[in-house]
Formats: sequence, structure tokens, C-alpha cells
Amino acid sequence: MDIIISIFLGYRNGIKAKNKGYNNMAWALLSIGAFFLGEVLGWLLMFGLFYNGSYSQDNVLVFITSNPIRVITALFCGFGGYLLVKFRLSKLPDISSKVE
Repeated sequence: MDIIISIFLGYRNGIKAKNKGYNNMAWALLSIGAFFLGEVLGWLLMFGLFYNGSYSQDNVLVFITSNPIRVITALFCGFGGYLLVKFRLSKLPDISSKVE
């Protein structure tokens, strides 16, 4: 599910970059990377704040699957990474309309 969402969001930023005259593949990959980095930071934040058990594989799996709000929170943190790249792209000047 995460991969599909990140590819779709990267595609959206790639289209926006292409319309502005920038390399669309670079911005799409940057968006996908920012999505996964934000998601990882979201998981680390949740583990740091809310996890009290030992770090065995079974305990961590129960922590992740016991409450679906944790998964949604991590996805929203990933979406924040995408929005950060989209904001940066929107602040760049439009180079496709410049006449040489």
C-alpha cells in the first residue's frame, strides 16, 4: 500500500516539475524518497514515545498491528515528506517559459 501511494504522489510531483521545466524523474524520485523518509521518522517517533516493551520481533509486530491508528499516523508523516517536496517545487521559478 505504501509503495502505491508513494509512486502516485511522486508521479504527481513529476508532472508538476515537468510543467515548470525541471527534470520530472528526479523530482518524482525525490518525492518517493521523502515519503519513505517521513514514514520512517514517523515510526521512530511512535516507537520512541509509545513503546514500553522489549525489542523482540514478536513484541514489535504486536505493537504495530494492535492499533491501526499507528499505521495511519506513519502514513501521514510520509505524506508530510511529500508535501515538503511539493512546497519546495512550488517555490522554484518556472523555467519552461523563458525565451532564449
